[in-house]
Amino acid sequence: MTRSVLVFSILPGRRDDFVASFGRLQVLRRASRQSGFRRGQLHVRVDGRDEALVTADWDSPEAYQGWLENPVRAEMQSELGPLLAADPEPRVYEVVEDVVAWEDGT
Repeated sequence: MTRSVLVFSILPGRRDDFVASFGRLQVLRRASRQSGFRRGQLHVRVDGRDEALVTADWDSPEAYQGWLENPVRAEMQSELGPLLAADPEPRVYEVVEDVVAWEDGT
């Protein structure tokens, strides 16, 4: 499995606007239509700083590359871009270990 990670540096005081726009644009729902998409999450910092993180799981690096090349993504970026202090840099990782909570059946 492949995981994409994007850190968004948001303009000061615009984090709530970014989150609202991200939701209104249905970024993750639209990404879910991309072949090879498994799961995506939007995270915000608990300390309130103007930063967000998007993680998504993909079948392969090629599946994620397909999303990067999707014209729908470019349209959404044009709306989110003005809220950012810098361009996000996508990073792609191979998941080599994945652990879920263990439940004792007793």
